[in-house]
Amino acid sequence: MEKIIDKLKQLAQQLFGDETTTKPKDKKKDDTNSSYKTPLNGNSLHTGGSIAKMIINLSSEFSDNKDVIYAKGSNNKPEKVTRIALQKKETYPVCLWQLYFWDTDLFTELIEKNSRLELIKKDSLKETASNAEILLLSSGGDDFSVNNILADLDLSNKYVVILSNFDEQRVRERIKYRIDLCPSKLDIMNKKSFDKFIDYVIELATGDDVKSTHKA
Repeated sequence: MEKIIDKLKQLAQQLFGDETTTKPKDKKKDDTNSSYKTPLNGNSLHTGGSIAKMIINLSSEFSDNKDVIYAKGSNNKPEKVTRIALQKKETYPVCLWQLYFWDTDLFTELIEKNSRLELIKKDSLKETASNAEILLLSSGGDDFSVNNILADLDLSNKYVVILSNFDEQRVRERIKYRIDLCPSKLDIMNKKSFDKFIDYVIELATGDDVKSTHKA
């Protein structure tokens, strides 16, 4: 983690330079952060997506040698709980957990703007997740700490979505519990793509789609 922070500091210095030499912002050009006037994705950030891409690369670089304990085919994976289809209704309670605050803020706004989702907020993460039917979770970073969350839940009546910067194969190999979908986080970071994705999630979650269950 220290290496990642150092790399981020180096990138910030390269991008923005010394604070004392930073040019004043052009108000007309800096007014694109609200109401999704400009779709937000990994390539439309003010830095050309370089920060997001660097975080992805760093995550991959520092995770390759640390998490072999949950490698595919290992004997310590628990039995996958069979998924029960959700009932069809107007709205679905959702639990959001992301490792970084900027992802939390973005996906919170996307959820609140989606008419088919109800964001659940309880006193603890476990209580929040227990009361939700759709879980939108981070992989948990280098150590895939989402395993600690999933270990305490009955997943039979929940649709588990992992929003991660890691590729799907790596996520499925490192996470010990059932995963129903694992999209690239950068693909659903604007309202249009997120709403379309949620429609797809609900379609699968309310059906008996065996293809959406974890492939061990």
